[in-house]
Amino acid sequence: YTSLEHKLSEPIIEAVSIHRIFHSVEEQNNWLVASDKRELEEFLAPRVGTNNNPSVHVPYGYGEVSRAYRIDPLKLIRAYAKYLQHTSKLRTEVFEYDNLDRSGAGIRYNDIQAGTVVFAEGAGALNNPEFPSGLLRAQKGEYIIIKAPKLQLKQVLKGPMFLIPLGNDLYKVGATFDREDKTPGVTDGAREKLEEIVARMISCPFETVDQVAGFRPTTKDRRPLLGALPGNPNSIFFTGLGTRGLVAAPAMSLVLYDHLEKGHSIPEDVDINRFS
Repeated sequence: YTSLEHKLSEPIIEAVSIHRIFHSVEEQNNWLVASDKRELEEFLAPRVGTNNNPSVHVPYGYGEVSRAYRIDPLKLIRAYAKYLQHTSKLRTEVFEYDNLDRSGAGIRYNDIQAGTVVFAEGAGALNNPEFPSGLLRAQKGEYIIIKAPKLQLKQVLKGPMFLIPLGNDLYKVGATFDREDKTPGVTDGAREKLEEIVARMISCPFETVDQVAGFRPTTKDRRPLLGALPGNPNSIFFTGLGTRGLVAAPAMSLVLYDHLEKGHSIPEDVDINRFS
């Protein structure tokens, strides 16, 4: 993401500090034990932090996570789209599956001739007629944006939910995880749940000013789905990145690129055919 930031001349990633709220002495002890491990010592502060913000409930202190980063995906997508438009490498249109023509060599889609088509659709792969059933699950999540002028929080708070400063007294809170709800819109139940959690995390007044819902493309073993299915080598799938898609995307993109352009094998644990 840092290299993309330089390429696009657009700030999309920033270092942040995360304060993990403790709710018991046991959580304090577990943190101190973990911070003493060599593989974690550069990420976890080896002490219990003291809260100095009267608007935050931190009954047993907090643990500080360093070397954490926040990415702005919307800014990244817009900047990269603009970059591609300058070289006429982007079309913004509804993709029609029925217009894929496989009668000749490779694939033709309207006026485009290509060797393969890569479907990077997230949970939308469930609507793809070429995508098999049973491999992907759409797990709904919702978050809210609250306004809390008295909170004056600079760090990311991690309690029952994340509370992330956005500037201008706005904070993002979330996200929920619902395995049953398949409706696309936001729900009162999720908002009420998140507001209840916020009220336990902070003591100052706040109001909800926005709410967003979306679907995570998850798999039963929490691994991505990459590659082509037997008998259809020209259709490549890149989905199933789940709840940590922003973390997995760069590495998985490289795996898929090396497979398509250099003939490298896709690791078995992310190969779409591992369930066959």
